[in-house]
Amino acid sequence: MAMHYPFLLHALLETPAAINFLLRPLQQISTPAPQAEAIIRQYGVLLFVSVIIAAIFIKRPVDSASRHVSGALALYHLAPTARAFSRILTGDVVSGSAIGGPKLHVVVHLGCFLGLLELYINGRAG
Repeated sequence: MAMHYPFLLHALLETPAAINFLLRPLQQISTPAPQAEAIIRQYGVLLFVSVIIAAIFIKRPVDSASRHVSGALALYHLAPTARAFSRILTGDVVSGSAIGGPKLHVVVHLGCFLGLLELYINGRAG
C-alpha cells in the first residue's frame, strides 16, 4: 500500500506547532489579551485534530474523501505561508519567536500546500 507523503508531511510539520500552541500559548503573541490563552489553546487543539485526520489518510487508498481532505488541508497551508511571507516583507523577524522563523515557514508550508494540492487535483502526489 502506498504512503501519501503530503499527509505525512502535514502531520510532521504541524505536530510540533500544535504542541507549542497548547503548551505555550502566551508566547505566540507579543502582547496577549486576557482571553488570548484560551483562544490560542483552542487553535492548538484544532491543529492537532488536523494532524490526526492527516495521519488517518497517510496509508489509506486515495479516493474522493482523501482527495477532499487533501484539498482542505492544502487551503489551510495558504494562511501560514502568507503570514510568514508578510513577516519577511515587513522585516518582522524576531529571533526565537517561532519554530524555524518565517523563511523556513514559507518553504515548508508552501511545500505542504503544493503536495496536498497535487494529491487533490490528480489523486497522487509527485
